[in-house]
Amino acid sequence: MVSAGTLTTLAAIDLKLEDYDGTKVQGHKLSRETVEGIIMRLRYMSREERLQVKGLPAGRADIIVAGAEILTSFMDAYEVPHVFVSDQDGMEAMARECESTHSKS
Repeated sequence: MVSAGTLTTLAAIDLKLEDYDGTKVQGHKLSRETVEGIIMRLRYMSREERLQVKGLPAGRADIIVAGAEILTSFMDAYEVPHVFVSDQDGMEAMARECESTHSKS
């Protein structure tokens, strides 16, 4: 499970979200091939063209390719075929898990 702005943005692009929805991004599976496809699609686009891509906010248009390249490098180095995206930070996710576990007791 991975959580970061680049990852949630890649998930939103893959899902072609008009408006960001963390509930749709949460748990979304991104394969290495999907991330590479997004990189290849965006790499040679101008900023103006990237601004038309569903799921890509203006604040990430200039940095998304570099962030995605870092992700694919990590995936290659550690032989990770896919990641699951989290819209929550680690502490938030742990707190919800604890609440869920304790409410079942």
